[in-house]
Amino acid sequence: MPDTAADLPEVMTAAEVAEFLRLNPKTVYAAVNAGQLPGRRVGKRVVFWRDALLDWLRSNERVLPAKRGK
Repeated sequence: MPDTAADLPEVMTAAEVAEFLRLNPKTVYAAVNAGQLPGRRVGKRVVFWRDALLDWLRSNERVLPAKRGK
């Protein structure tokens, strides 16, 4: 795993994005198919521009509400 976001490759695979986001690769593919992640299909593969992914993360920052106890 890279030390900083700047150490990430400029173009990332779904597996690299899954590792970076700490998600299952199937979750990454599902998010791309649902239009939730900024990936691009190239043939059968999905690729991600590092800067687009980081911009997406920054633009989607929000504070999640605390979970309520039952």
